[in-house]
Amino acid sequence: MEGNLQVITFPNPASNEINFIVDGITENESCQIIIYDINGRQITELQLTENRTPKMISLSLINSGIYFYKAISGDKVVQNKLVIIK
Repeated sequence: MEGNLQVITFPNPASNEINFIVDGITENESCQIIIYDINGRQITELQLTENRTPKMISLSLINSGIYFYKAISGDKVVQNKLVIIK
């Protein structure tokens, strides 16, 4: 069994930008992160290809509210909540 996928988001709550750091991506994999609003609509997505390397996304076009993200790498999935306050 391979290691677990771990995702760190900061700051959370966020206002202008949010950073994602993943750990547990194997050499030939990437991690897809999909952000959804509370109604399940996809807001944005990003790909991470390196462990422990922050990836920042701007929140300038995203309204205040509660959002969720799903991180998928191979057969590993992590889900969590994001709070955006403007």
